[in-house]
This record gives sequence, structure tokens and C-alpha cells, in this order.
Amino acid sequence: MGERATGEQSPPIPVRARPMPFSQVIMNVVIPTNFMTPKIIFTGVEDPEAHITTFHTQMMILGGTDAMHCKLFMGTFLGTTLD
Repeated sequence: MGERATGEQSPPIPVRARPMPFSQVIMNVVIPTNFMTPKIIFTGVEDPEAHITTFHTQMMILGGTDAMHCKLFMGTFLGTTLD
């Protein structure tokens, strides 16, 4: 980052690592290729409670583990909600 007026070097700016949103158990879950993920989205305009209820209902019907629920839920967010 250059040198200061006194000739000292500035400390390096740490690279901001993306925090891992899931535990290792969830990260290790493999979603089967034939698994039909829920086809719902949440942009922030919809009712959040209705979205969660709809997602969990569809996942219950489709099957899957709790870890799969966690891993797939973020995939229903779009736009600002995902950010």
C-alpha cells in the first residue's frame, strides 16, 4: 500500500474472507441429482412467515434431511434478500 511519510510501510489490508454460512456437516451434505428442490422464491416483498411455511411444507413432501433443508433454503432468496 505504499510507504508513509516517515518511510514506514503500511500494514497490509487483510483480505475479507467470506464467512462460511453453514456448519461443516451442512456443507458436506450432497444433494442428490434427482432431488426436486422447491420452486419458490423470496425477494423481500412476500410474507416471510408464509415463505418459510411454504418452503418447509414442500421439503417435507419432497423428503430430505434437516441439513438439506438448511443448504437449500438460501437458494430461495433473490435480490436484496440474498445480499
